[in-house]
Amino acid sequence: MHQSAGHLKELVHLSLKGCYSLNNLPESICNLKSLETLDISMCSRLENLPEHLGVMESLTELLADETAIRQLPSSVGQLKRLRKLSLSGCNSKQDSPFTSWLSLISSWLSPTSSTSKVLLPASLSSLSLLRGLDLSYRGLSEGEISIDLGSLSSLQELNLSGNKFFNLPSGIGLLPKLNYLLVKDCTNLLSVPELPSSLMELDAVNCSALERLTINSKRIPSLYVSGCKNLIEIEGMEGMGKRWVIVSEDRSNLSNNLKQSLVQVPLSLSPHTHTHTHTHKSHAYEC
Repeated sequence: MHQSAGHLKELVHLSLKGCYSLNNLPESICNLKSLETLDISMCSRLENLPEHLGVMESLTELLADETAIRQLPSSVGQLKRLRKLSLSGCNSKQDSPFTSWLSLISSWLSPTSSTSKVLLPASLSSLSLLRGLDLSYRGLSEGEISIDLGSLSSLQELNLSGNKFFNLPSGIGLLPKLNYLLVKDCTNLLSVPELPSSLMELDAVNCSALERLTINSKRIPSLYVSGCKNLIEIEGMEGMGKRWVIVSEDRSNLSNNLKQSLVQVPLSLSPHTHTHTHTHKSHAYEC
Protein backbone atom coordinates (compact mmCIF):
# COMPACT_ATOMS: atom_id res chain seq x y z
CA MET A 1 0.00 0.00 0.00
CA HIS A 2 1.45 3.33 -1.05
CA GLN A 3 2.22 6.21 1.32
CA SER A 4 -0.01 8.46 -0.82
CA ALA A 5 -3.08 6.77 0.72
CA GLY A 6 -2.64 9.20 3.60
CA HIS A 7 -3.77 12.06 1.34
CA LEU A 8 -7.35 10.73 1.12
CA LYS A 9 -8.45 13.00 3.94
CA GLU A 10 -12.21 12.58 3.34
CA LEU A 11 -12.14 8.78 3.14
CA VAL A 12 -14.68 7.19 5.54
CA HIS A 13 -14.43 3.44 4.83
CA LEU A 14 -11.33 1.52 3.79
CA SER A 15 -11.51 -2.21 3.07
CA LEU A 16 -8.36 -4.17 2.28
CA LYS A 17 -9.99 -7.50 3.11
CA GLY A 18 -8.31 -10.46 1.45
CA CYS A 19 -5.19 -8.58 0.31
CA TYR A 20 -2.97 -11.57 0.96
CA SER A 21 0.23 -9.93 -0.28
CA LEU A 22 -0.11 -6.90 1.99
CA ASN A 23 2.86 -6.88 4.39
CA ASN A 24 2.36 -3.55 6.13
CA LEU A 25 0.28 -0.42 6.34
CA PRO A 26 2.07 2.88 5.77
CA GLU A 27 2.32 5.21 8.74
CA SER A 28 0.63 7.84 6.55
CA ILE A 29 -2.68 5.99 6.94
CA CYS A 30 -2.88 7.61 10.37
CA ASN A 31 -3.56 10.91 8.58
CA LEU A 32 -7.02 9.66 7.59
CA LYS A 33 -8.79 11.56 10.34
CA SER A 34 -12.27 10.98 8.79
CA LEU A 35 -11.87 7.20 8.53
CA GLU A 36 -14.56 5.33 10.44
CA THR A 37 -14.05 1.71 9.29
CA LEU A 38 -10.77 -0.05 8.63
CA ASP A 39 -11.13 -3.66 7.43
CA ILE A 40 -7.88 -5.58 7.05
CA SER A 41 -9.39 -9.04 7.61
CA MET A 42 -7.73 -11.99 5.81
CA CYS A 43 -4.58 -9.96 5.15
CA SER A 44 -2.66 -13.04 6.17
CA ARG A 45 0.83 -11.57 5.79
CA LEU A 46 0.10 -8.42 7.76
CA GLU A 47 2.00 -8.55 11.05
CA ASN A 48 1.91 -4.99 12.37
CA LEU A 49 -0.27 -1.92 12.56
CA PRO A 50 1.09 1.63 12.46
CA GLU A 51 2.37 2.70 15.87
CA HIS A 52 0.35 5.94 15.88
CA LEU A 53 -2.98 4.38 14.90
CA GLY A 54 -4.54 5.99 17.97
CA VAL A 55 -4.63 9.44 16.34
CA MET A 56 -7.36 8.27 13.93
CA GLU A 57 -9.98 10.08 15.95
CA SER A 58 -13.03 9.01 13.91
CA LEU A 59 -12.32 5.28 13.79
CA THR A 60 -15.30 3.26 15.05
CA GLU A 61 -14.56 -0.21 13.61
CA LEU A 62 -11.23 -2.00 13.39
CA LEU A 63 -11.65 -5.41 11.73
CA ALA A 64 -8.48 -7.49 11.70
CA ASP A 65 -9.67 -11.10 11.55
CA GLU A 66 -7.29 -13.80 10.30
CA THR A 67 -4.18 -11.66 10.11
CA ALA A 68 -0.66 -12.36 11.41
CA ILE A 69 -0.88 -9.46 13.88
CA ARG A 70 0.51 -10.62 17.22
CA GLN A 71 0.52 -7.36 19.14
CA LEU A 72 -1.56 -4.20 18.84
CA PRO A 73 0.20 -0.86 19.25
CA SER A 74 -0.38 0.79 22.62
CA SER A 75 -1.99 3.76 20.87
CA VAL A 76 -5.08 1.61 20.10
CA GLY A 77 -6.19 2.46 23.63
CA GLN A 78 -6.61 6.07 22.48
CA LEU A 79 -9.31 5.27 19.91
CA LYS A 80 -12.05 6.76 22.04
CA ARG A 81 -14.78 6.35 19.40
CA LEU A 82 -14.02 2.70 18.69
CA ARG A 83 -17.14 0.55 18.94
CA LYS A 84 -15.99 -2.73 17.42
CA LEU A 85 -12.61 -4.45 17.63
CA SER A 86 -12.41 -7.82 15.88
CA LEU A 87 -9.24 -9.91 15.98
CA SER A 88 -10.54 -13.44 15.48
CA GLY A 89 -8.55 -16.31 14.06
CA CYS A 90 -9.84 -18.88 11.61
CA ASN A 91 -12.78 -21.10 12.55
CA SER A 92 -12.99 -23.34 9.48
CA LYS A 93 -15.88 -25.39 10.92
CA GLN A 94 -18.35 -22.52 10.58
CA ASP A 95 -17.01 -20.83 7.47
CA SER A 96 -19.19 -20.71 4.39
CA PRO A 97 -17.77 -22.43 1.28
CA PHE A 98 -16.62 -19.04 -0.02
CA THR A 99 -14.88 -17.93 3.18
CA SER A 100 -13.42 -21.42 3.66
CA TRP A 101 -11.86 -21.11 0.22
CA LEU A 102 -10.47 -17.69 1.08
CA SER A 103 -9.12 -18.99 4.39
CA LEU A 104 -7.48 -21.92 2.62
CA ILE A 105 -5.68 -19.55 0.25
CA SER A 106 -4.68 -17.46 3.25
CA SER A 107 -3.20 -20.48 5.04
CA TRP A 108 -1.18 -21.42 1.94
CA LEU A 109 0.27 -17.93 1.71
CA SER A 110 0.91 -17.53 5.43
CA PRO A 111 0.51 -20.85 7.27
CA THR A 112 0.73 -19.48 10.83
CA SER A 113 -1.46 -16.41 10.50
CA SER A 114 -4.86 -17.88 11.32
CA THR A 115 -3.74 -19.30 14.66
CA SER A 116 -1.29 -16.61 15.78
CA LYS A 117 -1.92 -15.26 19.24
CA VAL A 118 -2.59 -11.58 19.73
CA LEU A 119 -1.54 -9.40 22.63
CA LEU A 120 -3.66 -6.41 23.59
CA PRO A 121 -2.25 -3.19 25.03
CA ALA A 122 -1.94 -3.13 28.81
CA SER A 123 -4.83 -0.68 29.06
CA LEU A 124 -7.99 -0.29 27.01
CA SER A 125 -9.82 1.66 29.69
CA SER A 126 -10.25 4.67 27.39
CA LEU A 127 -12.40 2.63 25.00
CA SER A 128 -15.55 3.67 26.81
CA LEU A 129 -17.72 3.25 23.68
CA LEU A 130 -16.48 -0.23 22.70
CA ARG A 131 -19.51 -2.50 22.23
CA GLY A 132 -18.05 -5.57 20.53
CA LEU A 133 -14.74 -7.38 21.17
CA ASP A 134 -13.86 -10.56 19.25
CA LEU A 135 -10.77 -12.54 20.32
CA SER A 136 -12.06 -15.90 19.15
CA TYR A 137 -9.98 -18.79 17.79
CA ARG A 138 -6.63 -17.24 18.68
CA GLY A 139 -5.42 -20.20 20.75
CA LEU A 140 -5.08 -18.01 23.84
CA SER A 141 -4.08 -19.83 27.02
CA GLU A 142 -4.37 -18.99 30.71
CA GLY A 143 -3.23 -15.46 31.53
CA GLU A 144 -2.66 -14.37 27.93
CA ILE A 145 -5.50 -11.84 28.07
CA SER A 146 -3.75 -9.52 30.49
CA ILE A 147 -6.14 -6.57 30.40
CA ASP A 148 -8.94 -6.08 32.89
CA LEU A 149 -12.02 -6.59 30.72
CA GLY A 150 -14.14 -5.04 33.47
CA SER A 151 -12.98 -1.58 32.40
CA LEU A 152 -14.90 -1.83 29.10
CA SER A 153 -18.08 -0.32 30.50
CA SER A 154 -20.07 -0.25 27.22
CA LEU A 155 -19.21 -3.76 26.04
CA GLN A 156 -22.30 -5.66 24.86
CA GLU A 157 -20.81 -8.66 23.04
CA LEU A 158 -17.64 -10.55 23.96
CA ASN A 159 -16.45 -13.47 21.84
CA LEU A 160 -13.75 -15.65 23.41
CA SER A 161 -14.65 -18.84 21.52
CA GLY A 162 -12.06 -21.41 20.51
CA ASN A 163 -9.38 -20.47 23.05
CA LYS A 164 -7.41 -22.69 25.43
CA PHE A 165 -7.83 -21.13 28.88
CA PHE A 166 -9.15 -23.12 31.85
CA ASN A 167 -10.72 -20.05 33.49
CA LEU A 168 -12.24 -16.93 32.01
CA PRO A 169 -10.23 -13.69 32.08
CA SER A 170 -10.95 -11.41 35.03
CA GLY A 171 -13.51 -8.65 35.03
CA ILE A 172 -16.26 -10.21 32.89
CA GLY A 173 -18.70 -10.29 35.81
CA LEU A 174 -18.29 -6.52 36.22
CA LEU A 175 -19.40 -5.58 32.70
CA PRO A 176 -22.69 -3.68 33.27
CA LYS A 177 -24.02 -3.91 29.70
CA LEU A 178 -22.78 -7.30 28.50
CA ASN A 179 -25.62 -9.11 26.69
CA TYR A 180 -23.80 -11.84 24.76
CA LEU A 181 -20.87 -13.95 25.93
CA LEU A 182 -19.48 -16.56 23.53
CA VAL A 183 -17.06 -19.20 24.79
CA LYS A 184 -17.96 -21.87 22.24
CA ASP A 185 -15.31 -24.56 21.58
CA CYS A 186 -13.27 -23.60 24.66
CA THR A 187 -12.61 -27.27 25.37
CA ASN A 188 -10.39 -26.63 28.43
CA LEU A 189 -12.82 -24.29 30.20
CA LEU A 190 -13.80 -25.77 33.58
CA SER A 191 -16.26 -23.23 34.99
CA VAL A 192 -17.97 -19.92 34.36
CA PRO A 193 -18.12 -18.42 37.85
CA GLU A 194 -19.05 -14.85 36.98
CA LEU A 195 -21.82 -13.79 34.67
CA PRO A 196 -23.00 -10.16 34.73
CA SER A 197 -26.62 -9.46 35.63
CA SER A 198 -27.23 -7.94 32.18
CA LEU A 199 -26.48 -11.20 30.32
CA MET A 200 -29.07 -12.36 27.77
CA GLU A 201 -27.20 -15.22 26.12
CA LEU A 202 -24.28 -17.53 26.85
CA ASP A 203 -22.93 -19.77 24.08
CA ALA A 204 -20.90 -22.56 25.68
CA VAL A 205 -21.44 -25.13 22.91
CA ASN A 206 -18.77 -27.84 22.83
CA CYS A 207 -17.15 -26.75 26.09
CA SER A 208 -16.57 -30.41 26.83
CA ALA A 209 -14.70 -29.89 30.14
CA LEU A 210 -17.21 -27.40 31.56
CA GLU A 211 -18.59 -28.50 34.94
CA ARG A 212 -20.28 -25.46 36.49
CA LEU A 213 -22.07 -22.27 35.53
CA THR A 214 -23.18 -19.52 37.89
CA ILE A 215 -26.14 -17.33 36.90
CA ASN A 216 -26.56 -13.94 38.52
CA SER A 217 -28.93 -12.27 36.12
CA LYS A 218 -31.87 -9.88 36.32
CA ARG A 219 -33.33 -11.59 33.27
CA ILE A 220 -33.42 -15.26 32.29
CA PRO A 221 -30.54 -15.81 29.87
CA SER A 222 -30.50 -18.36 27.07
CA LEU A 223 -27.80 -20.94 27.73
CA TYR A 224 -26.45 -22.87 24.73
CA VAL A 225 -24.79 -25.97 26.17
CA SER A 226 -24.77 -28.66 23.46
CA GLY A 227 -21.74 -30.89 23.90
CA CYS A 228 -21.23 -29.94 27.58
CA LYS A 229 -21.30 -33.55 28.79
CA ASN A 230 -19.51 -32.75 32.06
CA LEU A 231 -21.86 -29.93 33.08
CA ILE A 232 -23.25 -30.97 36.47
CA GLU A 233 -24.43 -27.72 38.03
CA ILE A 234 -25.99 -24.41 37.02
CA GLU A 235 -25.97 -22.36 40.19
CA GLY A 236 -28.72 -19.78 40.44
CA MET A 237 -31.37 -21.74 38.54
CA GLU A 238 -33.20 -22.61 41.72
CA GLY A 239 -34.54 -19.08 42.12
CA MET A 240 -35.86 -18.73 38.61
CA GLY A 241 -39.00 -20.81 38.84
CA LYS A 242 -40.23 -22.55 35.71
CA ARG A 243 -38.41 -20.68 32.97
CA TRP A 244 -36.79 -21.90 29.76
CA VAL A 245 -33.08 -21.34 30.05
CA ILE A 246 -31.29 -24.37 28.60
CA VAL A 247 -30.86 -24.86 24.86
CA SER A 248 -29.29 -28.05 23.56
CA GLU A 249 -29.55 -30.17 20.43
CA ASP A 250 -30.14 -33.33 22.42
CA ARG A 251 -30.58 -34.26 26.07
CA SER A 252 -27.84 -36.86 25.57
CA ASN A 253 -25.43 -33.95 25.13
CA LEU A 254 -25.95 -33.03 28.79
CA SER A 255 -24.53 -34.74 31.84
CA ASN A 256 -26.78 -37.26 33.64
CA ASN A 257 -26.85 -35.10 36.78
CA LEU A 258 -28.11 -32.06 34.93
CA LYS A 259 -30.68 -33.61 32.61
CA GLN A 260 -32.49 -35.20 35.58
CA SER A 261 -33.55 -31.68 36.60
CA LEU A 262 -34.77 -30.66 33.16
CA VAL A 263 -38.00 -31.26 31.28
CA GLN A 264 -37.95 -30.88 27.52
CA VAL A 265 -40.39 -28.43 25.94
CA PRO A 266 -40.81 -27.47 22.27
CA LEU A 267 -38.42 -24.72 21.25
CA SER A 268 -41.34 -22.78 19.76
CA LEU A 269 -42.71 -22.32 23.28
CA SER A 270 -39.49 -20.89 24.61
CA PRO A 271 -39.31 -17.11 25.01
CA HIS A 272 -35.61 -17.34 24.19
CA THR A 273 -35.37 -18.18 20.50
CA HIS A 274 -32.85 -15.46 19.77
CA THR A 275 -30.76 -16.25 16.66
CA HIS A 276 -28.09 -13.60 17.05
CA THR A 277 -25.21 -16.08 16.89
CA HIS A 278 -26.79 -19.49 16.37
CA THR A 279 -28.15 -21.42 13.43
CA HIS A 280 -27.96 -25.02 14.71
CA LYS A 281 -31.05 -27.05 15.57
CA SER A 282 -31.91 -26.79 19.25
CA HIS A 283 -34.37 -27.79 21.91
CA ALA A 284 -35.24 -25.76 24.98
CA TYR A 285 -35.61 -27.21 28.47
CA GLU A 286 -37.78 -26.08 31.31
CA CYS A 287 -36.32 -26.21 34.79
